[in-house]
Amino acid sequence: MPDVYLPAMWPLELQYSLQDWYRAWCLRRLYRQLSTLDDRQLAARDLTRPQLIAKTERPLRVMAAQQRLARQKRCAASAGR
Repeated sequence: MPDVYLPAMWPLELQYSLQDWYRAWCLRRLYRQLSTLDDRQLAARDLTRPQLIAKTERPLRVMAAQQRLARQKRCAASAGR
């Protein structure tokens, strides 16, 4: 047996955490792309400029935490079926 054992798979919590951070980063990137639209185009998407600014300025760690909570709710809902 080697001195250091490396499992074939990363811990699930680490995988879930990375997935949450990636989704949060993608969302923030989407909000920043939407910020290039004018107010009429934003209104067609049910967004206002202040809402969009608030979403783009939110820290990534807060967005990742929200993604984690949403994932946990989805998992709890699917387990309750």
